[in-house]
Order: sequence, then C-alpha cells, then structure tokens
Amino acid sequence: MKLSTLRLAVMAALLAGSVVPAMAAATVTHALGDGDPSGWLTGANNWNNRGRGWSFTVGSQDLLVSELGINPASATTYSLVLWDLANSAALASVSSISVAADQWTWTNLSSSVTLNSGGSYAVTGYGGAGGAYNYVASSVVGTPWAPTGDVNYSTMLFCNSCNSSTMPTQSLAGLQYGAVDIGYTVAAPVPEPGNVAMMLAGLGVLGVLARRRQSSTSTR
Repeated sequence: MKLSTLRLAVMAALLAGSVVPAMAAATVTHALGDGDPSGWLTGANNWNNRGRGWSFTVGSQDLLVSELGINPASATTYSLVLWDLANSAALASVSSISVAADQWTWTNLSSSVTLNSGGSYAVTGYGGAGGAYNYVASSVVGTPWAPTGDVNYSTMLFCNSCNSSTMPTQSLAGLQYGAVDIGYTVAAPVPEPGNVAMMLAGLGVLGVLARRRQSSTSTR
C-alpha cells in the first residue's frame, strides 16, 4: 500500500470512529423504571375526571422525551400531558387512549420534546369513567418512585373535577400518585467548534489525498 493510500485509509478510519458513535440509536429510559404500583401501600382510588401525576426537575443534561406512559388500577380511557411548570404550558399530550389495568402502556409522541437542564416539569394522567389509580404514602416513597439523576422527583400533583386542559397545582408531600411516566433519551451534546473544525479539516485532507491519488493514477 502506497503512503498516500495509507494516509487515506487512516484518516477515513479516524473520522468514522468519531461519527459512528454519534449515529448510534439511543436507548429510551423510563424514569420510574416500569415498576409495579399494584403493590403500593393503598388500594385503588377514583381517577374519573381527576388529574394525578408528579413534578420533577431535569439534571445536568437536556432530555428528549419521546414517550408518555401510564399504569392504572382499572382499564378505561386515559389522557396524558407533559407540562412546563415555568409557564404552565402543555408541551405534549396523548388523548383518550385505551389502557389495560395493572400494566404499563406507552404511547409514542409524534415528535420528541426537549426538556432543558435545570428546568421544572410535570407529567399528569387524567382518567375517564371508571378510572382508578394507586398511590404510595411517604413511608415507602423511594427508588424508583422518586427518581434522581437525569430526572429528579419533586412532589406529587393533583387536581379534582378537571380534565387534560388543566395543569394540576395542588400537592401533598411525600406521595407518589397515579403511576404516570416519561420515556426519554439524553440529548446529544452540541459539538464544540474546535471539534467541528478538526472534522472539516480532516475531510479536506481526505479530499486532497483522493485527488492526488486520482491524478497519479491517470498519468501512468
């Protein structure tokens, strides 16, 4: 292998090594770990025309939410909303989905929603006729029901005689209500300008080497 060809191969391998990891598909994480709420401290409670959920802050990295999930105590239709607490705005929602009892049902969002590092958010479920939820009392709140890290649990939120257009504002300390959750990936970091410049320079070198190799071949 001639020197120019060797350089070309080495540069291609280096660039491939820097690009391929960024292209790898990220694994979706469920903040509550798909835990089973049917074993919580109390029995089922009425979820009809009520909102039940929890608030949280985002850790040191932005998150991309692509799913909303729910695990109710009774089978009926439910709606789910992801809220931005800073401006009381609904960021994403899924409406009137049919859900089985005592198992997680996940619904993909039409497009991912970015949650900013340090931001405050909430996920809430709203039950239809016959809806029911479990809740856990302060004596057993903990992992995974009060997650920390990417998502940091703040408090439970609720509203009564409300629907999915209402953001809950009432809370009770030390509780986790309703078993609703988000599915997220950690947002890819924005490349540093220096790294981008190095990659572009590398591509330029590859182009020069390729042209030289082509010119050398054509003059033989």
